Amino acid sequence: MKRLLKPVIALCAVALLLPIAAAASSYVANHKVITQDCSKDPTANIGSEDSEYTFKGACKAINLEGSHNKVHIASAKALIINGDDNDVDVATTDIIFVTGSHDHVSWKKGLTQEQPKVSNSNSTSTVEQAK
Repeated sequence: MKRLLKPVIALCAVALLLPIAAAASSYVANHKVITQDCSKDPTANIGSEDSEYTFKGACKAINLEGSHNKVHIASAKALIINGDDNDVDVATTDIIFVTGSHDHVSWKKGLTQEQPKVSNSNSTSTVEQAK
């Protein structure tokens, strides 16, 4: 049953992002330090490398395609990580979907449930609850 849920969660996460991706902030410049207020702009697409991002407030979705980034998130309904070698910490979230390699994701608690739904299809990436 658990193995069947992972693809379903992944499809739901992608479905959540499709209608809002067009209105999202997009970041492609490398070697930057950026802070985004999600109360003003609740979605983001990150395609850059070697940058640091801080997302304040309640985000709808964060899509991380870039590599070697450090990302700090106060709250995100959905977090999609397709890039590699990223370090992500999120305080509250409902969905974590990881396909990239060598990513590290830590979360504190679920947003609307006790813990987020997690799909990690890459054995080199880790997703764990922060201590």
